[in-house]
Amino acid sequence: MSNDLIQDRPVIMLGPDAGSLTDYSCAFQTFQINERRNTVVKAPTPSTSGLWAELFTAMGTRTAELYFEYTPADDTVSASNPKRTGYIVVNDLDTGAPAFEARRQSKTFPARDVSAPITS
Repeated sequence: MSNDLIQDRPVIMLGPDAGSLTDYSCAFQTFQINERRNTVVKAPTPSTSGLWAELFTAMGTRTAELYFEYTPADDTVSASNPKRTGYIVVNDLDTGAPAFEARRQSKTFPARDVSAPITS
């Protein structure tokens, strides 16, 4: 693949495993997979309490991992819109924001077992 950085308006599902995923698409402005470093970069909107609960719960487990499924543009998987799966390690959360400023942040989480593009 000639692109080292994949970025789009995604469909993003998170959960402790592949069988218990929740759709958090509306909580992400962007989702990027840096294929060179096998890292997941995401920009959550902290006001989405379900996402924060999921992240804090993962952080409290032994592995601090969340399984993810990512499809770039919508939930229709195809050769031009492939799905990726893997695990992110929730190793740090900063929920603070200055008063009267937008509560957005960009976080980088290590990832493992990121799949090759799944096209069907």
